[in-house]
Amino acid sequence: MNRGLDHVVLCARDLQALAANYGRLGFTLTPRAQHPFGTANQLAQLTGNFIELLSLTQPADVPAATSEIFSFGAYSEDFLAHGEGFSMVALKSNGWQADRAHFIEQGLRVWAPFEFSRRAGQPDGSEITVGFKLTFATHPEMPRAVFFTCDHQHEAKYFYKSQFQDHANTATGLAEVLMVADQPKRFEAYFAGLIGGSCVTLIDHSLAIAAGTSMITVTSRSEISERFLGADIRRFEDPRFVGYGVNVRDIDATERLLQNQQFDFQRRGKSLWLCGPETSNVIIEFSENGAT
Repeated sequence: MNRGLDHVVLCARDLQALAANYGRLGFTLTPRAQHPFGTANQLAQLTGNFIELLSLTQPADVPAATSEIFSFGAYSEDFLAHGEGFSMVALKSNGWQADRAHFIEQGLRVWAPFEFSRRAGQPDGSEITVGFKLTFATHPEMPRAVFFTCDHQHEAKYFYKSQFQDHANTATGLAEVLMVADQPKRFEAYFAGLIGGSCVTLIDHSLAIAAGTSMITVTSRSEISERFLGADIRRFEDPRFVGYGVNVRDIDATERLLQNQQFDFQRRGKSLWLCGPETSNVIIEFSENGAT
């Protein structure tokens, strides 16, 4: 088994401002959509996965969490109470029932089944209903780094639209998820159960996890700081998502766009990265053909 990345979730207090910044970064975004549990989103659709921009918009609709129910809205509300940034990762599903059975067999903390539907704006201005069944499988020592699988209850053609996948920065797909943890090896068994034992490699004191054609890297703050010199890697008490990578067709086109939009970034070879207030201090690395 090898689960790929379905999407990453970026959480901010002001969805409109976050969407404006991602527009400046060269992403084409879907229309704003409202969830029935208090959050709203806009998406940057890529090839087979996407970036979700999320905010709390209707607090009165947020359901309470319980010992058995993971509340997407309550988690996002609490996350925003402590800051903005990269809050969750969704993995590809093998079918929510199969996901759930597998995670239980692997001894992971699995929450009650969670499903919902929402209206999705189409390029022609019309709307359709799309549905999702999520399976949350969390680790008690990763309270602010949540993973779940996302089982799409609709055909891909009703969700992914070519008009929304055409980006000025030439983005094509998610390349990597970056996490910091003081002791990455502590989470080796968790990721083996979540994604697949053969997908997890311990390299020195870091974990390299193959997630489909993408990677999840779990490493120390010092390693991230060395790789991304000058990035604001704040000292948290628990593991966190700190950045993600995006594959692009043409890194020179990406660079020109960022220059025109007056972003501060660093380039090395066929990749470039940035991290600042416009990204909620989340590292974004653009790489041509997966180069780093």
